[in-house]
Amino acid sequence: MRLDEPYDLRVHGTEKFIVFRTDRLFKFTIDNRQMEWGKPLISGLIVRRLAAVGDDYAVYLEVRGGQDREINDTDIIDLSKPGIERFITLIKETTEGLTALPSMDRTYLADHAIAHKVVSDGAQVGVVLKGVPLPTGKFDHEKADLLILLPGGYPDAGPDMFFLFPWARLIAANRYPTCADVPHMFGGKRWQRWSRHSEAWRPGIDGLHTMIARAQHAIEGAR
Repeated sequence: MRLDEPYDLRVHGTEKFIVFRTDRLFKFTIDNRQMEWGKPLISGLIVRRLAAVGDDYAVYLEVRGGQDREINDTDIIDLSKPGIERFITLIKETTEGLTALPSMDRTYLADHAIAHKVVSDGAQVGVVLKGVPLPTGKFDHEKADLLILLPGGYPDAGPDMFFLFPWARLIAANRYPTCADVPHMFGGKRWQRWSRHSEAWRPGIDGLHTMIARAQHAIEGAR
């Protein structure tokens, strides 16, 4: 607050003010809300309180180009390092854990304007890419939703296979592609499972962009 800035105390609730003896403010964001702090160090507990979330939420420090780091209440973050620190809060699941994508995946999806949704079903967590175009004239649908299931330990561990809905049938052969005729139930839908496997996965480098490219290659070359 500026020295000449008025504040209305009549609003319902108890107001709390924090006072610093400092000549510098350190900027950061929590869930895209810009914040300022009067000291170079801040604890995870303070970040949680500023975010106004309870213990059923986890606080993460966004790591651009890498895996976001979970911040515990006792952790100390140095706000004086170059760049604006970005924190996100994510609700915890009771059994499956967190259903958030690493920042590298979020950036890729945003940069490519890919509509998507993170969905959990029991112990499974997946990313549904909406309305992915299919090769013109090859399938009986022009587009389909693409499901990529995220294994435990992702992104250090890589996904396996991918799934389409609705099911895509080859027009010329009037059948489903090879190794793409087995159903998989997820999120109340009967998905078409494409059994395409690869053990090559580079933690810290590969991500959703890798699986999307693999799916596109498999779909284009389907027989």
